[in-house]
Amino acid sequence: MYVTPGVQNSFFTVQSVLTLTGASGATLLVSNGIQRAFNVNPRWLALVIAELICIFGVLYGHGRSSDYVLAVINGFLVFSTAVGANQMTGTAAPSPKSKGEQRELERPQVQSRSFLTRWF
Repeated sequence: MYVTPGVQNSFFTVQSVLTLTGASGATLLVSNGIQRAFNVNPRWLALVIAELICIFGVLYGHGRSSDYVLAVINGFLVFSTAVGANQMTGTAAPSPKSKGEQRELERPQVQSRSFLTRWF
């Protein structure tokens, strides 16, 4: 495949992930990917991913100790941005059947989550 000189041939780079848009997008994609692959939806998962990305940014930039405090604050900003994107684009989580709708001997059905199921 020929790539025009000067045109980026990667979707994500370290520099692009360390921006607000890149970190929020990576948080959204990784969280939704884990949600879809493992059919889980812990509310804290996206926060952990956002914090790890921001702390990695300080490590990558050889930041000072005070930069880690800002990284934690930025992690919350990245998390909030990713949650907003998820709420705008996501679909409602499937609701389980109530006990009245299930037969006594019937096992409850586990409904799989879609890629953009809302986190909250």
